[in-house]
Amino acid sequence: MFAMAVRETFPETSLQIITNGLLIPKADDKLLDLLTECDALIIISNYPPTAKMLDDIEAKLKAHSVRFEVSPSITEFRFEVGTEAGDELFNYSHCCMKKCHFLEDDGRIGGCGAPIFYWENREYLETEREVSKEDWINIQTQNDGWQLLDKLNKPFPFCRYCITAKRIMFPWQGQYTRELKEEELSGRNKG
Repeated sequence: MFAMAVRETFPETSLQIITNGLLIPKADDKLLDLLTECDALIIISNYPPTAKMLDDIEAKLKAHSVRFEVSPSITEFRFEVGTEAGDELFNYSHCCMKKCHFLEDDGRIGGCGAPIFYWENREYLETEREVSKEDWINIQTQNDGWQLLDKLNKPFPFCRYCITAKRIMFPWQGQYTRELKEEELSGRNKG
């Protein structure tokens, strides 16, 4: 389990896992017990589908003594992308998300979620920005946690597009507009 590996490598760190929580009600009890054991704080992003399941999510976490917090309701997203490339070091130094590393299912981790968020929403955002393999690190090729952390705490090429002055706001349009059915949840827990 990734959280346990982080705890073993960085025993004194504050370990926080941010999730929408949709799979927590059906999560394996052993997984939740490990989260308690490695003293992880689960931060639940309170999106509309999460709000529908929040009682079940909280009950499951409390039953396993997992520490957690729930964010205020999230009904719209803010995305900050400049119209022109700028100074990535300056942008990084003023970034409020630079410590919010983003792990993908395929083992890629980024300094933040902006490159993948941009890529998945590029048609809606109507901007042309280059996203490259340099905006991610493959954790499977990393042998040293400290070197990985050092790489994550430096600007990535996509940082040149992020600014804090121009905000694009848009409403929640997630793919989960209903509660997930039992068979969907159990199918997602496999593998």
